[in-house]
Amino acid sequence: MTNADLSPSKFSFALPVHPFDDPRADLILRTSDGANFRVHQIILSLASTVFADKIDALPKNEDHDPPTIELQEDSKALNLALRQCYPLPCTEITELQDAHRILEFSRKYKIEKLRQVATRCLTDSIERHPVGTYAIAVAHGFDSIAVQAVKASLSVPFPRLQSPSLQHVTAEQYQLLIQYHAACGAAASAVASDRKWFPTLLGFIATAKGDLTCACTVQDFLSPPSSKPSDASGSPADRYYGPCYLWSYLHRAALVLASHPSVSAVTAEAFVLKDMDCSTCPRKTAKRDLLEFSQRFATAIQQAIEKIPCPDIRLTSKPPRVLPYPLFFDAVKSPFVFGKETASPKTATRPSTPVTKTGSK
Repeated sequence: MTNADLSPSKFSFALPVHPFDDPRADLILRTSDGANFRVHQIILSLASTVFADKIDALPKNEDHDPPTIELQEDSKALNLALRQCYPLPCTEITELQDAHRILEFSRKYKIEKLRQVATRCLTDSIERHPVGTYAIAVAHGFDSIAVQAVKASLSVPFPRLQSPSLQHVTAEQYQLLIQYHAACGAAASAVASDRKWFPTLLGFIATAKGDLTCACTVQDFLSPPSSKPSDASGSPADRYYGPCYLWSYLHRAALVLASHPSVSAVTAEAFVLKDMDCSTCPRKTAKRDLLEFSQRFATAIQQAIEKIPCPDIRLTSKPPRVLPYPLFFDAVKSPFVFGKETASPKTATRPSTPVTKTGSK
């Protein structure tokens, strides 16, 4: 074998580096992609009772070559896990898929420290990747993190509730996420049509058109017709007047909130002031009033969202298991794929259990 044959480019994995290339090691862990990690039995035995049992079960080796244990994990997963077990400078996990790898490793080999490392990664990823964090948290029983991720997912528009990590959850678990998002969207959007929270002390909203002098003043598009009888106080019931850009803002906000129930989606200054083009309104005070209105609007939105109950993650948080049907994310990418055959949704059926006939040939 030439040096070219030993070049790292010839391998599909990263060759083990310090400390997993130590010639003094007394055990070799061989990964599914063929990498040999030279490790120390005492360190593995202290980190994992499963590895301790495997080591105890090794046959007595009369020569000086370290014994080998074959693993189903690939070199990347093993490298991530072992670096947390060895007395090395702490290596933080920042990628969600890496967190999933070490959680799978932790579950199989009973290494609690790996769950602690993954917990930090998931907690740090809640705001940045809420959907992926939710998927991994649910799959591995981190209920409190999953609940936080569900709430954080409202910062993501409904069509973008996607993540490669969804391959680790079932359709039922994904359905909880989208149902909560949709319910919050309906509640938040409805606030734009509700007038119970309306601030009446702002200078550009009135219950009588004559109270406003701006030429762009129009009646609220949701107000009752002017012929509606007055209430007990003698004032027209629920009738509001304001500048046309106010009603335009509420209409646009209702459309956005339906699929993106986040306060930040409708309170950015550029969004709030988009249609403020009236030449007769005092520009400075009108801008101030509309921005103040948007903050009160935000408070009402948040209150409406908080009334939506968060799904009970505990009902679906179960240990990962092998399912007889594709996971939801896989089904979306390649519907109804079983084995090597692909059928259309209309004709696909689950694979039947083979029936063994007895008494005849």
